Amino acid sequence: GVLFLVIALLAGMVLASSATADRPANPRLVPVQLALGDSWAAGVGATVPTRDGYVPQLYQKLLQDYDCPSSGFQEADDGCPLLELENLAVGGATTDTMVANQFPEAISLLESHNGDGNPFNDVEPTTVHIGGNDVTGPILTACLGGLTPTCVATIQFELSDLQSDLNAAMSQLRDAAGDGTIVLGTYDNPIEDPSCRFFPIPGAVQLGALVLEGSVF
Repeated sequence: GVLFLVIALLAGMVLASSATADRPANPRLVPVQLALGDSWAAGVGATVPTRDGYVPQLYQKLLQDYDCPSSGFQEADDGCPLLELENLAVGGATTDTMVANQFPEAISLLESHNGDGNPFNDVEPTTVHIGGNDVTGPILTACLGGLTPTCVATIQFELSDLQSDLNAAMSQLRDAAGDGTIVLGTYDNPIEDPSCRFFPIPGAVQLGALVLEGSVF
């Protein structure tokens, strides 16, 4: 998953950087990888969150492989050794709390780096992993009794409400990021793994497939 994300990011970043290559450099600032979201982005559950979470793993890949804009002294295969990581993600965050608590610093960072006319200090990429905590509680409450019509209606409502909230949040980020790359991540489905603690619960596998994969039964 991380490798696929890196390939997609690198392809988009090459196009974005070429369009800004003629802007003046600001040697006092460096490029930044920005991460926002909940426990997935914060690395909760990883052996060492600051090393083993997907955000720091992506960061290590970009240090080695991302051909970020340079002042002319850096070859294309040198990676991006000056790239800095800013991970503002917090375990338990919802879309609303992310906007309230993470966006002020994130948008200030994006506007100051991506809006200063200097391609060599841009924030790229901005990754966002959010939404699970928005919908989990209401869906579990409605669906503990099985995949009833009330359960299905709750899933549809919660996902539609989340989409609306995400659209508004991503619009704010896009305005601040300009041409910068923004990646909105998704969640995997751990419930289908027999080692997951929810696997034995009747209906849990079907519920996970319905909510996380869009399966229809």
